[in-house]
Amino acid sequence: VTQKGNFEGKNILHVTRDVEEVAREVKLTQEKAEDALQQDRAELFRVREQRVKPGRDEKILTSWNGLMLRSFAEAARYLKRDDYLQVASKNAEFLLRELRVEGRLLRTYKDGRARLNGYLEDYAFLADGLLALYEASFETRWFTEARQLMDEAIALFADEQNTGFFDTGSDHEALISRPKDIMD
Repeated sequence: VTQKGNFEGKNILHVTRDVEEVAREVKLTQEKAEDALQQDRAELFRVREQRVKPGRDEKILTSWNGLMLRSFAEAARYLKRDDYLQVASKNAEFLLRELRVEGRLLRTYKDGRARLNGYLEDYAFLADGLLALYEASFETRWFTEARQLMDEAIALFADEQNTGFFDTGSDHEALISRPKDIMD
């Protein structure tokens, strides 16, 4: 801890040396130094718990979970980790069960309720994650689900007149203009 701080004028507490080294320096046994450190951490936590906590956004986004799905599926495949494959499979099952209503992919899930029609990125990222899961597990249902999602995405988002895809589906509420990202 310094007067100037170590991050943007404030002090961010962090451990820079081993407890054993500090214990020798202050002439304590390692056990006593560890006990003191544990007590200090408990006191810091107690004081921190009295502060007003920042708001948390608890909603689940389909697109972000599609990205996470791909990450876990690839990690499972390349690292040969069955636990990662289980996480990816459970994530995919949840998304397809809870964020797909009457065949339409929804964007957010919070407090047990899915809402808002999915955007193009929701379809694309989830389908990409499902393909990665198929490549990791060779379960054909993941390939089939990805294919169904993309067939639906083409039907909902394709710009038949000018080519490309709109960000919002044809069933989206009316906007002044329908956004379309030409860079991706």
